[in-house]
Amino acid sequence: MVHVNKIQFPSELHKEVWEKFWKITKNSSSPETLTKNLSTLLTSNEIFVLEKRLAILLLLEKGMSYREISRTIDVTRSTISFVKHHFTKKSNHKNDHSRKIRRNTTYFPSVTKTMQKEIKRGLR
Repeated sequence: MVHVNKIQFPSELHKEVWEKFWKITKNSSSPETLTKNLSTLLTSNEIFVLEKRLAILLLLEKGMSYREISRTIDVTRSTISFVKHHFTKKSNHKNDHSRKIRRNTTYFPSVTKTMQKEIKRGLR
């Protein structure tokens, strides 16, 4: 597990970091390009964990139970619960809407349907 220092860096730098991340992901023309671009920032283990967390959301969308997800991608039920809870909890941002937890709900509201299909294809 990675050790993370709890001291926050300046908010302006924080904003610039996320803008840079957005540019890197936005300029990715395919799932393969995105993976290549992310590999410049993340270790293979970090990418693997990210893939598993995204897979949890996709499998929840498909209506799979915690037990089925756990068996399919080898994660604990507590990890599934953590991802589901933290992705669907209410945001502190004024314009952000809370996401309801339901089976067959799209967990990627800001992603277009075409992009969702590409993401799902990339996980197969």
